[in-house]
Amino acid sequence: MKTPSVLVMLCAALLAAGAGAARACGYHPGLSSDTFDAVHPRSLGVAVALNRAQNDGMLPPAPAGLPGFPGQEYRRAVRELQELQERLTRVAPRFAAAHGWRFAFVFVRSRLWAQYTVGPEGARVEVHTPPAGAGEAVVLSDEAVLAAILSGKLTVKTAREAGLLQFADDGDEAAQRILSAALERAPVGQ
Repeated sequence: MKTPSVLVMLCAALLAAGAGAARACGYHPGLSSDTFDAVHPRSLGVAVALNRAQNDGMLPPAPAGLPGFPGQEYRRAVRELQELQERLTRVAPRFAAAHGWRFAFVFVRSRLWAQYTVGPEGARVEVHTPPAGAGEAVVLSDEAVLAAILSGKLTVKTAREAGLLQFADDGDEAAQRILSAALERAPVGQ
């Protein structure tokens, strides 16, 4: 009779161990992006900066939930992450330090994670990934911030100074230069 209880305990332990990696983003049906969940130790600072920027008119007001047709906002977020991938591919040849660089990008409000890898062949992005691991480079921001930067309505410098775009590892100067160069480039197709 002890076998079933050991099996139940083993299953419970496995579920608990994987709970962090299995956390869903706010784009899943039934989950709200209106509530804040600290997805990273620095996410609270970004969330406060977002609220301030929206109240001050620097960014459009936060949407009530994720409006539009199901999946519409998620597809827009993915397109923005892919545009960043294209820009990284274009600037990476200028930076020897970019080759082999990996970093995670998280939208703090929706809790959507992406992983970027930059190499000699360019950049690659995987969207809707598990959260970054300990010691991994992380960039924290929001969909509205990335959209504003990519469209030229907001500069990287202004976003950084306002706390809207944060690097979890402030000591990685080369990574910050590479990402800033990619974000400051002209929009794709121009």
